[in-house]
Amino acid sequence: MTIFFFHQAYPDIIQAGDGFGVDGVLYAKMVVHLQDMINNSELSRYHAQRILPSFVIKTILSITGNEFSRENIIYAFMYMNFFLTLLALVLWFAASYRLRLSRLAFWIGFSGIALCFQSAKNIYYYPVLTDTFALAIGCGFLYAAVVRNAYLVFLLAMIGAFTWQISSAAGALMIIAFLFEFQKTPLVNRLFIERRPILYSLISCILLISFVVAASSVALSMMGPDRKRHFLGRILNFDFIRMLTNSPTLLLIALGALSILIAAYLAKPRLAAGPLKIAAHVIVAGLIIAIPAVIVRSISNPDIVVFGVQGFRETLSALLLDRVFSGMVLQPLIAHAVYYGPVFLLLIVRWPDAVRSAIALGPAVVLMLLLFLGLAGFSESRFSILMWPFAVAVTAYVYKSENTSTLFNATFILLVIVFSSVWLRTNDVLSATQDSNAFHQWIGSVLTTRFGPSMDWPAYAGQGIVVLAALGWLAWVTRNGEREASGTSPSSRIG
Repeated sequence: MTIFFFHQAYPDIIQAGDGFGVDGVLYAKMVVHLQDMINNSELSRYHAQRILPSFVIKTILSITGNEFSRENIIYAFMYMNFFLTLLALVLWFAASYRLRLSRLAFWIGFSGIALCFQSAKNIYYYPVLTDTFALAIGCGFLYAAVVRNAYLVFLLAMIGAFTWQISSAAGALMIIAFLFEFQKTPLVNRLFIERRPILYSLISCILLISFVVAASSVALSMMGPDRKRHFLGRILNFDFIRMLTNSPTLLLIALGALSILIAAYLAKPRLAAGPLKIAAHVIVAGLIIAIPAVIVRSISNPDIVVFGVQGFRETLSALLLDRVFSGMVLQPLIAHAVYYGPVFLLLIVRWPDAVRSAIALGPAVVLMLLLFLGLAGFSESRFSILMWPFAVAVTAYVYKSENTSTLFNATFILLVIVFSSVWLRTNDVLSATQDSNAFHQWIGSVLTTRFGPSMDWPAYAGQGIVVLAALGWLAWVTRNGEREASGTSPSSRIG
């Protein structure tokens, strides 16, 4: 509430797109001309799957008798984002109560959902987006996973299908995951990533690749265009360096995914349902995919090409090459850290324990954590926002009954404040005289410092130093805090 009223008193709204932003221009157009766009076959397949937020705003403005003005649309999205964030927090509280989390664990999760950059700054700076809908649906999925409610998953997947495309696939996977259970929980086996030789080898490999990338980038920058083509050829000159740049990130993701899969195997998953239940879940999973697909096909025009990552080929290309600039090693992880905040750093620091938490929470949570990990390969962090509540949950669950030191608490609070960026002023207050095509004004905006595809070298270097320093300090404080707090009494619980 305090953050909301702060942004109302001191508005700081993106200048690009006349206050709508780049993506928001079309969402605003959908508010005003939605029916005409459908009737005239002007709605792309991509935006047909993002139709719900604009429809909600259109309905609210119509019912309240407000005109579809620029400021009304912007502030209506802003208010909707605020109430969706409150809904996400209600769902987080409900999940925390069911999991009997300690107060510390609850507040860690609270900060990950409500005090990250997306919720504390971006929904007020760039309000005309569908991201907050995705976050609320993700929290709903989390609660449904905790209580194993397939009906709720079906409902949320139907809503999400017209808000955030991947919601349908996530819902279908969760429905199937409910058919399984782990026989061996809690998992006490030592994971391979906890062995020091493997950890040191991983760090050495990343440093070696980083050195090769830096040396290659310098060498290429000193060559003329003709010599580059002659020496390396077009593919090696462009694609190879980018793929090499992103290889440390992909290596970390692969090792993280492997640790989850091995832990799941050690937990001995088994099918825990009869033939009728299996058939019912398979049918429901199929309906979650089929129903939205039929509706989207009927209201959209497949011939309209939209810029963005769509389809398997484009997704694979983006993971390997397109979304990372040459030489910016570990750029996606830096982007995720500044976007999601210290909870993401804590997830890295406590990764083996987070994996055990996922196993304790069940196959559906394990599956969603794997999906989050896969999407973490994109440097645009918002792609993984639907799965973010699951990453928050497994991180918070680590502290279900743990105690922390005063130094850890102070460090975590400080990092939350720094990474939330509530205090950051980026643009002037929205005015009617601004240029509607002011894309160039993004240069000094918050987006260039928080989103991987827009991150320039100064932002990458500056934020990289801050992130690495915060990660190292948090790791040191966590290790020392565990020893300091080991003799204190357990904290009280939420439920």
